[in-house]
Amino acid sequence: MHFSQTGIVLVNLLYLVSAAPVQHDPYNPSDKYIITLKAGVNLAKHKSYVQDLHVQTDPEFRGLYEEYEVGDFRGYAGHFNQSVVEHLSNHEDVQAIEPSQVLKAARIVEEATPNFGLGHISHRNPRSPRSYVYDNAASGGTFAYILDSGINTRHPDFERRATMGFNADPLHRPGDAYGHGTHIAGVVGSKTYGVAKKCKMIGVKVMHDGQTITDVAIKGYQWAVKDIIKRRRQGKAVISISMSGPKSQAFNTAIGEAFSKGITTVVAAGNLNQDANNHSPSSAYGAIVVGATDNRRTRATFSNWGSRIDLFAAGVDIPSTSNRGGAARNSGTSVAAAHVAGLVLYLKTLRSLPDSRATKSYLLSIATTQSVGATNGSPNKFAYNNSGK
Repeated sequence: MHFSQTGIVLVNLLYLVSAAPVQHDPYNPSDKYIITLKAGVNLAKHKSYVQDLHVQTDPEFRGLYEEYEVGDFRGYAGHFNQSVVEHLSNHEDVQAIEPSQVLKAARIVEEATPNFGLGHISHRNPRSPRSYVYDNAASGGTFAYILDSGINTRHPDFERRATMGFNADPLHRPGDAYGHGTHIAGVVGSKTYGVAKKCKMIGVKVMHDGQTITDVAIKGYQWAVKDIIKRRRQGKAVISISMSGPKSQAFNTAIGEAFSKGITTVVAAGNLNQDANNHSPSSAYGAIVVGATDNRRTRATFSNWGSRIDLFAAGVDIPSTSNRGGAARNSGTSVAAAHVAGLVLYLKTLRSLPDSRATKSYLLSIATTQSVGATNGSPNKFAYNNSGK
């Protein structure tokens, strides 16, 4: 994925060969694995077995350090040597085992310009005026969970509607040193640049300097899912994920289970100009997968494509809030996904959409069709807010 155009990208770099154990760096993937358990497994009993096996073979490694439970998805992350991995891969409790992988972020920062993306989602004709036509009473009482680098909650354009909900990074304070999360939150819900201008934005920090690994991302996602369920927000919340990379069964399963529980997740298609079905989380069942277009509503040259794309939205040179104050401009399918995440909240209030299934169905039913150029086999649907324009 070329970083000059991307938001967040999962890079297929697996540092798994005879790496020295690193006990304290949450973003080092060396010898870290995600294990998905079969249905009905006694997790407590299995954990005891794993820890005993780990201590017997190589106690210098960290062992099991994170548990996952999203719907019927059960699993854990662990820091293991190859002997333990081989034992687990053949264990009757284990459905799948996969290495944790590196995620990186990069972007272009330029002087802000008017956001044509807001005009595009409120006009069926891409050549129509770029004004944003919307119901200013919409999106109040809704919540966007932003899995990213954090949010600069003090930015005045958030009007005190942004908070940090969870920090999956034990080494760094909440906040946004990198800036990508603040930009995404701004497209979702800021006063000037946002689609859902009255929503509340909740930062879920899963990276610091533009880098994380799969198990940390799933940890943050799990927190968001549980918070939504605990607070009964299925009908008024969305999870925004701006990550893309090789398929992860664990990540995909977690998203599918959340969908079955009524939780809407919007994900970036990815920026490799490849089939989105070959990547995660864009291959996850139930996710709303978003590709990017330019100001002429032509698929961006970097945007992934294919049958798994649900919608397109603007994703080239989009201005939004900067973590340093003021505004900056970014490109990528992550920005396109942010437009749709905001649109989800906007429409949930206008149409009283109760859950993930109803939300996705309605978004697809009102989308503008046959208006995107160079889709390369993707469904030709552009996100629309049903303004009547």
